Amino acid sequence: MGLISQSTEGEDDSWESKETLLGEFTPSEPCRHCESRRKYRYLRWLVYSITPMVLILFGIFANHKTYSSKAYWTSTEFVAVKKELPQTTKQVRFTATLQYNASHQLYRPIDPSRPQYVGKPSPELDAAWKNFLGSSNIFVTAEEEPTLGGGLYLEPDSNLYMAEIGVMHDLHCLNVIRQSVHYYWDYYKAKHPADDIWEPHLEHCIDSLRESLSCAGDMTAMPLIWDDNGNRFTPGFAVEHTCRDYEALRVWANRRDSSTESRWPENAARIHSQGH
Repeated sequence: MGLISQSTEGEDDSWESKETLLGEFTPSEPCRHCESRRKYRYLRWLVYSITPMVLILFGIFANHKTYSSKAYWTSTEFVAVKKELPQTTKQVRFTATLQYNASHQLYRPIDPSRPQYVGKPSPELDAAWKNFLGSSNIFVTAEEEPTLGGGLYLEPDSNLYMAEIGVMHDLHCLNVIRQSVHYYWDYYKAKHPADDIWEPHLEHCIDSLRESLSCAGDMTAMPLIWDDNGNRFTPGFAVEHTCRDYEALRVWANRRDSSTESRWPENAARIHSQGH
């Protein structure tokens, strides 16, 4: 009974122990703090219940963000690119569309404010492609060479290894196919080697693009729209795609260009000056 006869002076500190030890304790006087204690216990229960849920949700969100960041680069992509380029994406509305005119003829709309990469062969068209393409062949340092499996060609003048970048090779192949289209061939055939070399090169490019495009697997949906002029459904090609920043990739590749005479000596000197 000693616990029951305690004075109310220490009531706040002893209330929990009273309730625990005596179970159904009923004070002889009305409890002045019961309501506040009930609110405190409810608030404590609420905090203890919600905090784990908040931490779990935070962990899921953090893991999702980490995964999304890592997923920008794949495990097979060149290690130097992952270190030296930001993980930047852009929303790009594609412009390679087709439409029917009022005479029911299919045509390709042209925006004169943008560079053109298809059409009748001309020096201007070739210059646009030259500017658009990044360097396919790049320098690789001695530290980076093992990450590509070893055995790379060591270019003697620069004392650096060499490799080829996938997207730049794909675009090179696309340009080769463009030049080989039968109605352009008369213009370009003098610039290319004999047919016994050109034919396997062209077939390689077509098959390489098949593999690359299926690997990238862009699942952006293009709506089918009824075209009264064509009297048929046509895809709405002018939709936004989420793209890597190709300009950043092109500039990076050119700063490692190992083939262009006007660039490679400066590139090699800069790479060596960085301690490679």
